[in-house]
Amino acid sequence: MSRSKYGGQTRMSSRKRRPVDPLHQATGQERRLQAACERELGKLLAFGLIVDWEHRPDRAPGRGERGGRPDLTIGVGPGVVIACELKTATGVVTPKQAAWLVCWGERGCVCRSLGEFLSFVGRWAG
Repeated sequence: MSRSKYGGQTRMSSRKRRPVDPLHQATGQERRLQAACERELGKLLAFGLIVDWEHRPDRAPGRGERGGRPDLTIGVGPGVVIACELKTATGVVTPKQAAWLVCWGERGCVCRSLGEFLSFVGRWAG
């Protein structure tokens, strides 16, 4: 137990935070790229150029989480889904990520900038 600033006692949380695996945590630069891509996807969705999209947040493996899945999955039309792994200029694709991207074939890519991302999505969208 500890004291609050108002003099009363507060309960300490019994929940422990899961440790974050630094290999699976997005850097500040990657987070900014993700946010920029998500803003553009919101615009594409609003204009009806894509069906929908999903961002898989970075999480440490465990509790049913399996690594390697691409960051963004984008439905661009009937029967057409593309996948994009976002990395910084110096980011490294893990072996599991590379294996998933091979499964996606030409509909999967690694994007290191907003321009690369928009070019890739534009190739498939609307």
